[in-house]
Amino acid sequence: MSEFIQIDINDLIPHPDNPRKDLGDLAELTESIRTNGILQNLTVVKDGDKYKVIIGHRRLAAAKAAGLTELPCTVADMDERQQLCTMMEENMQRQDLTIPEQAYGFQYMLDLGETVSSIAKKTGFSEQTVKHRLEIAKLSKKVVKYADKYGDWQMSIKDYIELEKIKDIKTREKIIKENRDSQWRFRNSIWNAVDEEKRKATKAKWLPLLDAAGIKEAETGVDIYNGTHTIIKEIDLDGPKVPKKLILRSYDKNEPLVWKERFRSIYILQKRKKEPEKLTPAEIKRKEAKNKQKKLRKIELNLLGEMQRYVGDIFSGTVDEPPASAEMDVLRDIWNAFFDFGEWLTLDTRKSKIVTDKEYFWELSKKEKEELRKKMAAKRTSTQFLTAMAGEWKDKRSVIEWNGSYHEENGKKEIQIYELLHKWYGFEFSRPEYLRILDGTNEDYRRDGNE
Repeated sequence: MSEFIQIDINDLIPHPDNPRKDLGDLAELTESIRTNGILQNLTVVKDGDKYKVIIGHRRLAAAKAAGLTELPCTVADMDERQQLCTMMEENMQRQDLTIPEQAYGFQYMLDLGETVSSIAKKTGFSEQTVKHRLEIAKLSKKVVKYADKYGDWQMSIKDYIELEKIKDIKTREKIIKENRDSQWRFRNSIWNAVDEEKRKATKAKWLPLLDAAGIKEAETGVDIYNGTHTIIKEIDLDGPKVPKKLILRSYDKNEPLVWKERFRSIYILQKRKKEPEKLTPAEIKRKEAKNKQKKLRKIELNLLGEMQRYVGDIFSGTVDEPPASAEMDVLRDIWNAFFDFGEWLTLDTRKSKIVTDKEYFWELSKKEKEELRKKMAAKRTSTQFLTAMAGEWKDKRSVIEWNGSYHEENGKKEIQIYELLHKWYGFEFSRPEYLRILDGTNEDYRRDGNE
């Protein structure tokens, strides 16, 4: 049974689940209440020492602005579901709710146990409209608010209905966020997403057939274009219905099959048999020259690495430094090598493991860098200079030309480094052939011109 009473305006509180969040412009209503008072009771429910407003949120806000202290109210006895349904019906009849507000209101009613049918009857909307609104409620409120507030075009209910074609809610939200500057791109993104969902569904139907046939997914690196595999069958994921059985023709039944998804298709592949390589005499010659060039470069990297590691031993004290009396002579030779080889004078070398256990200088912590700088500062100037210079040796131009011949100018520079280490620090290569790489006498160097 309802009860009519006057209630102190401070004891009236807005219902937290009121579907209408924006009360709109209250100026005209405030002036009317200030002149004529409240002409229609508010409907409220008891809530402890207070009363929650069910009908009359705009009147409550306007009355506060007008300075009223008491308001006429009808105290109703309603459960939570009845409260929400009443607020929804009231707002719907006055067309006060935005589409998102309707959507979240319907969802709340649904959560309280209402059905699509009962919501439609109580609000006066068709069941189809209720279903469309509930689809909007599946989107995060943050995304819906963003769609309403930002962008170069206004989303309509038709746009939200178009989004329903996409099953995945996260994809719907992504399309909204990424296409507020172009309605055409928004709709195009929907079409693309729908097509992609269909392909995923089609792929999901094909996978059991492939698995039943013992066809596994191809390993990384296998592709339809690299020539290692033959295409046995192409399955168009945009194509006709999936058959009940996979049928394959013209393939070697003794060799395994794999599948690879590419663009909009699944390709069933079989490894191509390697044909014996038939090379012309000229091709054989070029291949041999290429192999010799690779061999030479590998040896060169090894010898430069030996020199780098030896400098690390000098820095750590494993190898003795020259007498202090020879410091100026050592510095002069290091400077000449530095000047000719074009090194960078920096401790932050790309190969910091010459002096630390880390591969790169930037991997060191701030404390480790500071300790390294202190160690460096404690060394002789010549050792500092040599260590800073050594980091780039392996990254400089090679003594091996592009065609496998000897690069004399670069060879002289690398020999200069070797002689510097040999003269002042007693360095020797571990293998005699290393010197033959540096001086160009190795038998694998090409001698027949630059073809």
